[in-house]
Amino acid sequence: MMLPNRESRGPGRVGVKERTGRNKSNQPSEADAMQVTSFLRRISISPLPIPASWYAVPLRLIVGLGFVAHGYAKLSRGADAFIAILHAIGMPFADLFGWATIAVEIIGGLLILVGAFVPIAAVPMTIVLLVAIVTVHLPNGFSSIKLMSYDAAGAHFGQPGYETDLLYLTILVALCIGGAGPLSVDGFLSARRKDAMPAWRGGALHSCPSPTVLASHPFAAIPLAQPSARKSGGGQLPSSASRGESGGSRLKPVANRQAAGGNQAQILHPSPSDAAPRGPGRP
Repeated sequence: MMLPNRESRGPGRVGVKERTGRNKSNQPSEADAMQVTSFLRRISISPLPIPASWYAVPLRLIVGLGFVAHGYAKLSRGADAFIAILHAIGMPFADLFGWATIAVEIIGGLLILVGAFVPIAAVPMTIVLLVAIVTVHLPNGFSSIKLMSYDAAGAHFGQPGYETDLLYLTILVALCIGGAGPLSVDGFLSARRKDAMPAWRGGALHSCPSPTVLASHPFAAIPLAQPSARKSGGGQLPSSASRGESGGSRLKPVANRQAAGGNQAQILHPSPSDAAPRGPGRP
C-alpha cells in the first residue's frame, strides 16, 4: 500500500482548508441575516413584542401635558383675558365657565397624567372639548393646521379646525376603555382590589365554598330532577330495589338539618309505596 507523497497532498489539503474556512466564515453571516429578517418581521406587524398595556403611557402623557399647558397658558395671560373671549363669543355665565374651564384643564390634565380616576376626569374634559368644537372650531373646518403663507416673518396659519379636539376625545375614550396602563394610580388601585377580592367571587373558583355558604344559598332547598327509570336490556322493568336507588316517579322532600350550617335543606328520598311491586293490572 502506497501513501501519497507530500507534494501531491500538500496543495490539495491547503485548498480544502481554504474552502472549509470560507464556508465556516459564511455561516455566521447567514445566521445574522436570518436574525435580522426575523426581527424585522416581528416589528413590522402589530402588536409589537412588548406588553399591550404600555399603549396607555404615551397617550396619557400627550393628553395630560396638553391640557395642563392650555390651562397654564390661560392663567399666565390672566383669567380675565379668557373670560373676555367668552363674553365676545356670547357664552352665558362667562365668569363661572371661564374659571371652570381653567380648573378642568389643569386638574383634569394632572389626573390623566398620573392615571388617576381616568373615567371621572374624562367627563368634564369631554364637555370642555365639545363646547370648544361647537362654539369656536366647527366653522373653521376639520384641519387644525392650515399653512396660508410663508415670508420673512415666518409661517402664517389660518384659523384652526376641530381636528385636535377630536384627537383628544378619541384618546380619552381609549383610556377609559383600555385602562390607564402601568405606572398609574388606577393600575395600582385595580391590583389592590383584585388581591383583596375572594377567589370564588372574583371568577376563579380555586376552592369549593364551605357547607355553611352552600346551605345558606337561596337555591339550596330546590329539589333536583332525578333520572327516570329505564328499561333493562331484556325488556323488563327494573326491580323495586333498583327503582328505589335510581329514583321513582313519586318523591317526597325530607328535611335534613345540616350539621355545619344549621340550615335545613330538602333532600329527595323515595316513598315507601314505590318499593311495592306493581301488578299486571296496576298502571
